[in-house]
Amino acid sequence: MQRTLLTLTGLGLAVLFAASTVVATGHEAGPADDEQVDHATVMGGQEHARPDAAQQVPTTADELDPRVPVAMLAFMAQHQKEQMRDHLLAIQEIVAALADENWQELEAAASRIGYSDAMAGMCEHMGAATPGFSDVALRFHRTADTIAEAARRKDSKAVLEATAATVSVCTGCHATYKQRVVDEAEWQRLTGTGVPAPGMHHPSE
Repeated sequence: MQRTLLTLTGLGLAVLFAASTVVATGHEAGPADDEQVDHATVMGGQEHARPDAAQQVPTTADELDPRVPVAMLAFMAQHQKEQMRDHLLAIQEIVAALADENWQELEAAASRIGYSDAMAGMCEHMGAATPGFSDVALRFHRTADTIAEAARRKDSKAVLEATAATVSVCTGCHATYKQRVVDEAEWQRLTGTGVPAPGMHHPSE
């Protein structure tokens, strides 16, 4: 009898607790409420994070490229590309001349990418809007001079070492910088100078 009374008393307390919960919340709590709260919390966090994540995703090839932009006018950028293709051709001629031990042709090819006052002027002009770029460009041409020096000594090993050093400067520059074509107004803003004539950037003029 005593055990029965204790059981009934326990059941009564449980009913009272449940009733008070219904009164306080307006509905009966259960596992579904926890799931709903957790789901809303998670979804709310995702919805809040989506705009920030979308803003951080690059949408263009230029945004994916972390290299330093070198601002140039369109005709300057085109001429620079032509010059770099000729640099590659000169390297090809150097390797071919070395294979034939044709020292005269090797020196001539190396001299085409070597330093000159005209080449220095072009490099300064190309890098006018980007501090540091002209220094790297000039280092490329001065390093190329060592190829011609080795050719005059008819030193095959030195030619290869000098060529490797020259190409290293070249690839390092391409790994650091990229072209960015700008209009005349932006060029003037970046450089504080007037718009150059197309012939001003050419090394032979």
